[in-house]
Amino acid sequence: MATNGEAQMAVDSTRLRVHRKKPLIYIADSKLISGPNLDRLAEENLLFISRLPGNFKLDDQLKARAWEQNDWQSIGALSRSKNADLYRSQSFEAEIEDRTYRFMYVDKAVSSGRS
Repeated sequence: MATNGEAQMAVDSTRLRVHRKKPLIYIADSKLISGPNLDRLAEENLLFISRLPGNFKLDDQLKARAWEQNDWQSIGALSRSKNADLYRSQSFEAEIEDRTYRFMYVDKAVSSGRS
């Protein structure tokens, strides 16, 4: 039985490769991040954006690294609301299963004060 992540990768990537003129960026939830799915993404040379699942040790390591380095870049509001929270981020390179990936740690910089 296929997991959600495996089902997401069941897309006919050959067809996508033939018809795309610009690089495809695959956006998926954290269920995409598994060894077999990362292998498939690499085989097909597909770029992706996803959230790193908390069950990876790397998640805690990157969070700790962000707080230690304290080298935040402001990214501002992620919404057009006048009461939108402001956010900041840090970018890191790290490995999962011998492949290097870029990770961004995003944190709320300033709260609008609304719940």
